Amino acid sequence: MLRTATRLITFAATTTAVLAIAGTTAAQTRITCESDGGYKYCEVPTRAKAILVREISSSVCVASVNWSYDRRGIWVDKGCKGEFEVNDKWPGGKPGGADRPTPDPGVTVPSWAVGTFKGTIADWNNEEFTVTIEANGIATLVRADGTFYGKWMDGLIHVPAPGSINYEVKKKNDGIEVSSLTNRTHRVMELSRVK
Repeated sequence: MLRTATRLITFAATTTAVLAIAGTTAAQTRITCESDGGYKYCEVPTRAKAILVREISSSVCVASVNWSYDRRGIWVDKGCKGEFEVNDKWPGGKPGGADRPTPDPGVTVPSWAVGTFKGTIADWNNEEFTVTIEANGIATLVRADGTFYGKWMDGLIHVPAPGSINYEVKKKNDGIEVSSLTNRTHRVMELSRVK
């Protein structure tokens, strides 16, 4: 009887510890960073991933224009004030959500950019990254943590909020070269044409 009670207590303690650890694997931090007209750097370990979740200024905050981030923190400038989120996965979920956008009439995608391209993201442990750009301007981006959508806009793929990201796309041999304008710490990704 005593042996059974001891086993039950040990099992309960172990289960509680495992659940506590599992609940903390995706650490998430919110930070407010405010510019009073000039440049300000707010130190926070971003793990190279951050999004603006709430704008609190009268000035519009535009990624790569008056705010951005690196692995050590977030910077704001020109009156941008906001609440930012960083975590171990895509901040605030993944960029752009899961909704496929409606094509914009009249969009022109060059023929070299239409297709499916695949490569890896060196800054994220060589994680696979697949980009499909349709002739109607819809872009589908696939990573290990899910699929998100964007739209072709004159040489850019714009992924809307939450986690708005702009990728510059250039022709590279038979593939494409993709670089994040939102986070300049990422290396250029060379993606090969799959189809």
